[in-house]
Amino acid sequence: MINKIGGMKNLIVVRRIPDYPDAFAGFNAICSFGAELSIISLLFFGYVIYDQLENGLVNKDLSTNSLLKDPDFFESNETFKSNEIKSESIEFLLNYPPMFHTFNTVAIQS
Repeated sequence: MINKIGGMKNLIVVRRIPDYPDAFAGFNAICSFGAELSIISLLFFGYVIYDQLENGLVNKDLSTNSLLKDPDFFESNETFKSNEIKSESIEFLLNYPPMFHTFNTVAIQS
């Protein structure tokens, strides 16, 4: 099937008739490949959803994938609890926001 290509060339091509000029064979192949790829990806997506709903991850804590675990926010992060923050730059060593009139000039780290 020609996907709007016949109208661009001012050709009168009925879309329901599979006979079209040979010049559009490449466009037809590209459209057909895209349609097949869409169907395959839709089937794969359906399988992934089915597998997740049926089997799912039983215990998140035993998983090695860090994305499946609960998020580790600043309040629960062990690095922030132990106050062992080591930084290479000065902006992470300062308290945010710094008090007004803390610096007369911009701080420079040597």
